[in-house]
Amino acid sequence: MEDNQAPAPLGSVISQLTSGQDIEDRDYGALSDLTDAEAVEVRNAWPQISPELREAVLSHAADLAEERVGLEFSSLARIGLDDSEANARLSALEAVGDSTDRGIGARLCEMLDNDPDERVRAGVAAALRQFVMAHEFDQFHAGQGEAIVAALRRRLEDAEEDVLVRALSLEALGPRSAGWLPTKIELAYASDVRDMRLAALRAMADSCDERWLEYVYEQAESDDQEFRYEAAVAAGAIGSADAVEPISHLLADDDPSVVAAAIEALGEIGGSAALEELRAFAPHVPEGLEATLNEATAMAREIAALEDGGDEDDEDDD
Repeated sequence: MEDNQAPAPLGSVISQLTSGQDIEDRDYGALSDLTDAEAVEVRNAWPQISPELREAVLSHAADLAEERVGLEFSSLARIGLDDSEANARLSALEAVGDSTDRGIGARLCEMLDNDPDERVRAGVAAALRQFVMAHEFDQFHAGQGEAIVAALRRRLEDAEEDVLVRALSLEALGPRSAGWLPTKIELAYASDVRDMRLAALRAMADSCDERWLEYVYEQAESDDQEFRYEAAVAAGAIGSADAVEPISHLLADDDPSVVAAAIEALGEIGGSAALEELRAFAPHVPEGLEATLNEATAMAREIAALEDGGDEDDEDDD
């Protein structure tokens, strides 16, 4: 079907779904950006759709929202978050996308405390990160933002909670400036539990705080590829010029994902030292990472030019 064809009317789409038939991609447009009245119509019919089809619709809606401009499924996701089936609720979390709708935030906060499925609670914790980020930058309701932070902290501190839920709760809290949070990050970093240590590194990245550079450098030397990767990501997010040398060593890493992360980190850090490392690496860049290197080099060069008052040369980096 052509993308520019109009979707079927909502009533027709609902009838098709309740009869057990999947719908064409174009007809997802009828489920996008639902009005309040349309959302009520879908919600009333939702239990009549088979669990497998409900899950599939939510998952495909999430995929289409990433692929196509103009599709927005937060209202559909809100319906899916109340689904009786855990797998459908997980798919609904995908469909939430980058929404910071207050109604969704309230429902997620409730689910974090009360959903019986640990996989769902973990997914909810991950989805709440964007709300914490918006709250940190005063782009979300202050009172509700603090309620979300408090809910995540409860899960993090609950020793009986599933480890992945606790880890993702810590990651979600990473962007928040809170006096108690650095201690939680340090405790997680010192943990024997791999998921908690990785979560600590990711929270360090989101904090953008140079206090964590010592730990970042330590993990850049890790025997574990995932820790080296997260160290590079954290160094780029923190953006300290001091990290250029330690992260540059990762350009020689055996793992392509670590090399890519190191390239991107140097681009984010920028400046003349990072630019020099990226240019020196250009003759050795692995196949498939040329575009990543070019983009990072351009970023580093722009930052170097700002530092030098606009005097950095404009030579092309192939």
